[in-house]
Amino acid sequence: MRPVFHLLLGSLLLILACRNQSTNSGIKPGAVQIPTASEDASWIERGIDAIPEADAIFIEWIPADDGLAAAFEIFRNVDGSNFINIYTANSSDTSFIDYAVDVYKRYAYVIVSLDEDRNSGTASDTVSYRLLSKAINLQATKLAVPVFSWVDANQPTQAFYNVRVMDSRTMGQIWNAVIPSTYSADRESVIFNSDNTASINQLEQGVDYLWRIDILGSEANSGSESAWQIVSIQ
Repeated sequence: MRPVFHLLLGSLLLILACRNQSTNSGIKPGAVQIPTASEDASWIERGIDAIPEADAIFIEWIPADDGLAAAFEIFRNVDGSNFINIYTANSSDTSFIDYAVDVYKRYAYVIVSLDEDRNSGTASDTVSYRLLSKAINLQATKLAVPVFSWVDANQPTQAFYNVRVMDSRTMGQIWNAVIPSTYSADRESVIFNSDNTASINQLEQGVDYLWRIDILGSEANSGSESAWQIVSIQ
């Protein structure tokens, strides 16, 4: 699929160059930088990723330091189709959430800086992401060492999951672990701190803890993030 991306990107750049020939005689805005996508278990997520709030794709960029960009055009293709302009962001914007996406399709993005006259500058690198279905039916026992469980709605199910637990008071990380599928029943499950990497050995009473399940895709830049859940220890 990589040669197809290069061919489509070359066509996009040709179109942009032709649009600029008659109007842009000055210096073009430099290309934005899209941070490299974070590792699956990174607590701080960068670049392009799924989000917990919806079936959507988040993408961020760092503007060129030339200060010439007055806006940014975001181009997208779906499963290798032609790139189309889906959004124009303001010069102060550094991220975009694409809600108009479907699971199991791969979306590729290119960001183009525009000058004050809306002439196109240099295009960014191409990045892509493929959403999977979110984990569903999430449950947690209300014990000091809870058991987290969920259902993987993907067919076939994915082999690895990222379990994240944080303190709602500080929004600080407590446990962040990548675990394999148990393949034992319809539900996946894991005991809190089963790998002994959590910052505390057990959860406290009277505290709301937030937790979620990220499904890790077998392809690069693919997966999903469940909505944050609350568990309180009785």
